Amino acid sequence: MRILFRKSTQVVIMIAFPMLLWTILYQTLLQSLIAKGISVQTQPTELKQVGPGIPCENGKLGSPECAFYSSFHHFKLQQTQSKFPSEETNSILDDVNIKDKTEMTVVAEQTPERSKQIESLLRTDLYKMLKSKDTYSNRRKYEQQKATELDNIFFSVKTTNTFHQSRLQVIIDTWFTLAPKQTFFFSDVDDPVFNSKTGGHMVNTKCSSGHGRLDLCCKMSAEFDAFLASDKRWFCHFDDDNYVNVPQLVAFLRRRDWTEDHYLGKPSVSSGIEIKVEKDKRPVSFHFATGGAGFCVSRSLVNKMAPYIGGGRLVDVCDTIRLPDDVTIGYIIEVKCKVNLTSISEFHSHLEPLRRLDPSKLHEQLTLSYGINPDRTNLVPIPQAPLPDDPTMFKTIHCLLFPGSQVCSRS
Repeated sequence: MRILFRKSTQVVIMIAFPMLLWTILYQTLLQSLIAKGISVQTQPTELKQVGPGIPCENGKLGSPECAFYSSFHHFKLQQTQSKFPSEETNSILDDVNIKDKTEMTVVAEQTPERSKQIESLLRTDLYKMLKSKDTYSNRRKYEQQKATELDNIFFSVKTTNTFHQSRLQVIIDTWFTLAPKQTFFFSDVDDPVFNSKTGGHMVNTKCSSGHGRLDLCCKMSAEFDAFLASDKRWFCHFDDDNYVNVPQLVAFLRRRDWTEDHYLGKPSVSSGIEIKVEKDKRPVSFHFATGGAGFCVSRSLVNKMAPYIGGGRLVDVCDTIRLPDDVTIGYIIEVKCKVNLTSISEFHSHLEPLRRLDPSKLHEQLTLSYGINPDRTNLVPIPQAPLPDDPTMFKTIHCLLFPGSQVCSRS
C-alpha cells in the first residue's frame, strides 16, 4: 500500500511541477510585456479578420491577461495583409467574412458601387487563393490562368515585296486596324513606305523573295524567332491573303490554356501525309495545318519546338525532309513533339471553295481568304452588294463585321 501511495505521489509531482513552472514563466512574461509599455490597443474589428473569434473574449482588450494574445494576433494580421496584391483588394477583403467554404457574407453596410466590387471579387477564385497558405504559388497560378487578351497574341503575316501594294494595303485598311501593335509583317526587303504605314512593324528577314521551299522556311523561321524573343502567349501565323476576324480569334484563344500544348489550324489534306526521313527507318505519318488558312500555336508548345526551329534551325529541318514551311511545322509538332493537330473549321484558305460559306455566319469565322485568277475567282459570298474597288471582298466583309470602321466611311 505504501509503495502504491509513493508511486501515485511521484506521478502527481511529475505532472503538477511542469504546470506550476509554466504558470510562473507565463505570468513573468506578461508582467515583463506590460512593464515595457507594449501597446495593446488593437481594435476588435481587426482581430476578427485573423481568426474565427476574438482572443480573450472574456477579458478586456488592453488588460494584462489579453496583452500577449492581442499583440500576437495584430502581428499575424499585418503579415496576412502584406501578402495581398493591392490596397484596393485589401479594402474589399476587409468588408468580407467567410462563414464556411461555400457561404460568403458582406458584413458591413456598403454603397451599391462597393457591393458590386465585392460581388465581383467573390465570383472569382482570387479571394480564396489570397486567403490560402501558399499565397505566392497561388498568385503565380492565377497569373497563368488569367484570360488571354489581344496583347497576349503575336500576329505574324508572311509576305513578299511583290505583294506589298496589292495585298498589304487592304490588310492595313481593314483588320490590321484592330491589332496594330500586335501584328508584324515578315518580308524580304526594306520598305520605308509600308514600314511607316504599319508603325514600324515591317520586318526584313533577308530571305529570298522566291516561293521555293527554303525561301518559305527562311521567313517562317524568322517569324518563330521573333515570337520566341517576345513575351506573348500565342503565335498565330497568317498569309498576306488572309482576313483575320481579330475579336473572334481573341475569344477563341481565350477558351484555351496557353500553358498547355495546342496546335490549332486547318489541314489541307484530310488523310495526312507519310514521309520517310531516314533510309533505315520506317515512314512517319502526320497532319499539318496549312499556312494559307492561318494557324496558332501555344507558348508551351513553341517552347518545346525551340530545339528544332530556334536560331534558324527550322531551315535545316525543311532541307532534311524536303518539304515546305507549314508541312515542316506539322512534322516537328506531331512527330518530334508528339502533339496532334486540332482541326478548326473556322480557319479558311484560298484552297477551299469559299463560295460554300454561309454568309449569315461570317462573324463566327476566324480567318477568310480569296483567290483571283484570270479564268475564275474564289471569293467569300456576301449578303449585300460589295463596296466599290474591293476585288478581294475584304473591305466589304470588314464593314459588315465592323460598320463603324474608317474604311467604311471612305468607300
